[in-house]
Amino acid sequence: MLHPGGLLIFLLRTNFLESEKRFKWWREHPLSGLYTLHKRPSFTGRGTDATSYSWFVWERGGDRLHRSSDHQNHLRRTSAWKTLT
Repeated sequence: MLHPGGLLIFLLRTNFLESEKRFKWWREHPLSGLYTLHKRPSFTGRGTDATSYSWFVWERGGDRLHRSSDHQNHLRRTSAWKTLT
């Protein structure tokens, strides 16, 4: 899915994890990190919805226990991350 050293980040509804149909997929493609937003974002500028959102992170060679020390900096450098934090 990713090239060596690759990093893939999606902003998704947290409930994306809650699917029996996706269970096999999650086992085959485990996350390197999951960062739930403490504030609900406004995508329209007219308020928020009642949904929790999280950054879903996959890093080639990374896992929940052995992330690179620069991992958080990768997230800070993305423009979407900056606008939502």
